[in-house]
Amino acid sequence: MPKILPLKIKLARHKMHLSMEELVSQMGETAVSKMTISKIERGLLKPSDRILQAIADVCHVPVSYFSTDEVTHTDLCFRYVKDIPSKKAKQVEAEVMMKVEQCFTKEQMVNMPQRFVNPLQDMRITTYSDAEEAAQHLRQHMLIGTHPIHSVYEMLQELGVMVVEMDVTSIELLGTSTIINNVYPVVIVNTRACTTTERKRFTALHELAHLLLNIHPQSEEQYRRDHPDTQLKPPTAERLCHWFANAMLISASSLNRRLGYHRTDISIKELISIRNMYGISVAATVHRAQTLASFPMSSTIISATTTSTSTAWRLAGAAILSWRLPTGTSCWRRGL
Repeated sequence: MPKILPLKIKLARHKMHLSMEELVSQMGETAVSKMTISKIERGLLKPSDRILQAIADVCHVPVSYFSTDEVTHTDLCFRYVKDIPSKKAKQVEAEVMMKVEQCFTKEQMVNMPQRFVNPLQDMRITTYSDAEEAAQHLRQHMLIGTHPIHSVYEMLQELGVMVVEMDVTSIELLGTSTIINNVYPVVIVNTRACTTTERKRFTALHELAHLLLNIHPQSEEQYRRDHPDTQLKPPTAERLCHWFANAMLISASSLNRRLGYHRTDISIKELISIRNMYGISVAATVHRAQTLASFPMSSTIISATTTSTSTAWRLAGAAILSWRLPTGTSCWRRGL
C-alpha cells in the first residue's frame, strides 16, 4: 500500500468544511472515533484501506489523492476583504492548497522554470520610501523603466513566478502567495473576488510583494518621530505591499508627469485616461496621488458636468464597471 500523507486527509476534510465529528457521522458503518481521526491526521495511526476509502467518499476525492507526492509550501498569508470565521478560513486554505497541488502536478509535465532568484533579496523594506525604491529597482531589472506594464501576468512569468487564477468559493479572499517545494514561487488570484482587470493586476503585484520584499516595518513610534507632519498611517506589511503594487502599476515620475504637482482638483476624464493607459483603478490612482503629495487629501474630484464629489465618484465607478474586455482574448490583450 502506498505511503499515506496525513496532511492530505486533513486538507480534504477542511475543504468539505467538516469537523472531525461531522466526518465521523458521515462515514456510515465504517465510522471510527474522533480520537482515531485525530491520530490519523497527525500521522500517529495508519488507517486501513476500508477507513481510507470511507474518508475519501465523504470528502469526494479519490483514495489516490492521499498518497500522491506531497507538495510542500511556505506559510500562506491570505488577503481578505474582511475578516472571516476561523473555520471558514481553514476551508478556504484547504481548497486553495488542493488546487495549487493540482496545478503544480500539471506544471511538472512541462518544462519548469529555472530556479527563481529574487532580485530584491538584498533590500530591507521598512518605510514607504523603501517600497517605492524596491518597485523602481524591479522595473529597472525587468527593463520596464517608467513605461506601463502591459501584462502583469507575463511580467511575473518572465521573473519566474507562476500565476494561478482560481475560482475560490470565498468572495472575501482576494489572493495569496507561497513558494512550492522551496523552489517555485506562486501567486494566486481569486477570480470570484477579483472581477476587474485592474483588481487582478493589483492583487498579483501585491502578492508578488509578499514574495519578494524583506519587510521589517518601522515602528509607529519611530515613524511618527521621523514624519511628524505626515497624514499617512504608519507602515505595516500590508500597507508596504499596497504601496509597492501601486508603484509598480504607475511610477511616481509617470504620475507626476500626468497630473503635475500640488493639484487642487482632478477630473474624471484624467483618471480614466490614466486607468486605460496604466491598468490601475481610479481609486488606486487617487490614493497614490494623495500619498505622493501631488494631490492633497482635502482636494476635490470633479467631472465635466458637476463639482459634486459624490456624483463624480459615482461616475468613476460606472466607468470602471463598464470597462470589460472580451473573454477568451490573450493575456496580453486583456492587460493582465
